[in-house]
Amino acid sequence: FFLITLLILFAAIWFGFYLARGITVPIEELAEGTRAVSEGDLDYRVDAEADGEVGILVDAFNNMTQELKTNKQKIEEATMDLQRSSSEIDRRRRYMEAMLENIGAGVVSINRKGRVTILNKAAGELLRIQPATAFGLPFPRVFKAQHLDPFRRLMRMLGTKNRKSISEQVDVLIDGQLITLRASLTLLEGADGNHLGAVVVFDNLSTLIR
Repeated sequence: FFLITLLILFAAIWFGFYLARGITVPIEELAEGTRAVSEGDLDYRVDAEADGEVGILVDAFNNMTQELKTNKQKIEEATMDLQRSSSEIDRRRRYMEAMLENIGAGVVSINRKGRVTILNKAAGELLRIQPATAFGLPFPRVFKAQHLDPFRRLMRMLGTKNRKSISEQVDVLIDGQLITLRASLTLLEGADGNHLGAVVVFDNLSTLIR
């Protein structure tokens, strides 16, 4: 009986250690995996075999790290696409700014809130307006000078007659000199039909008229 008791006791202790090992080893690897994932290693996988709830926990951890890795790759790809799109938009913006600064026609762009967003070099020189000081200001404030009243009148006409564009020849007295301009105002609309603002384009016809 004593030998049988010792054998049973030894078997119970061994079985207890076996069960404990089946729980503690996966838990230790899960803890190590958690540290590795927190440091950015999303390739870490728990290889320990476990049954029951511990096995479910191991599988859930491996699935979580795989999903995290997949989502990280998608985010990196989306970030690269966004950077490429941003670079392309910035390149187009610089090209448009260079083009507007070098053309002879005056160009003034107004957003939907009525604030000036673009006033190129030619417009500033023709109308005696500093482009740097006009950016972001309301259109009536930028064109408040008395000699710019024809532009304010055209803008009012465009708003009251529900027209999308208007073109007219106007005479502007600048520094005691009468200048004849061909001014065209056009409403800007997006692809969905929403109002985006307006653009004013004008050319100096004085030389041509003479």
